Amino acid sequence: MSGSSHKFGINPLLMYIGLTNNYYLESIQEALGGIDLANREWRTNAKVQNEFLKKLSEMDNFSKEIMLLFSGTEIEELKKFVTVYRNLLKKLHANQLVVDSVRQESINYSQNFDNLSVSNKLEERGKKVVEEFESLKDVACEIKTKDLMKQLFNETRFTA
Repeated sequence: MSGSSHKFGINPLLMYIGLTNNYYLESIQEALGGIDLANREWRTNAKVQNEFLKKLSEMDNFSKEIMLLFSGTEIEELKKFVTVYRNLLKKLHANQLVVDSVRQESINYSQNFDNLSVSNKLEERGKKVVEEFESLKDVACEIKTKDLMKQLFNETRFTA
């Protein structure tokens, strides 16, 4: 997450792939499809979409359960990180659905993609995603600066 979002020029699909490039979230990487724009199977693949929704639900539950497992002050920031991370994935998914729909509409009806993107407020949606991403980066920096993971590890070590 150390890279900049380059304001509003970041590709949501690449951001999503970067955010799900870990063991815990690898099962939902296909929820937005891939770089091949002609492959739209991801939208209709119920298994992939259900896995995405399950993972969001798990993250939501985890952000609540963490408060039950630990008692230190670091927990609020960690809970916030999980919540913002989940919200960002959800926004990226919703935005990709809209972008894909606009792209398909421009192909099917021979309409200008730029005009359709304005009427579907794609730029505003993109700005909101970037704001969420920046918020996630801020929380991650706070966790790193305060070394909250070490505090959590120490609390875990004392309770074991």
